[in-house]
Amino acid sequence: MEITLTIPDQIATQLLQDSDPPFSRRILELVAIAGYKTERLSLGEVAEMLGISTFEADDFLKDQGVSLNYTISDLENDRETIATLFNGQ
Repeated sequence: MEITLTIPDQIATQLLQDSDPPFSRRILELVAIAGYKTERLSLGEVAEMLGISTFEADDFLKDQGVSLNYTISDLENDRETIATLFNGQ
């Protein structure tokens, strides 16, 4: 989906000047961060949105100061899965 934003010319000029990464990429990153923080996006969806691996998405979010959405329930589920995998061998 393509989304169009309208920004006043003077502000857009300021934002686009010497933008690294490119402004459109930074907006995409900010949307991904906001989506992840509000739990509307999973780590995998952030990775897909940014065109990177889940490991890279995890590093990206950490670099942005965003905590991993990982609950005690997630930990317990992972522990059960690991136990099942190892007991099944």
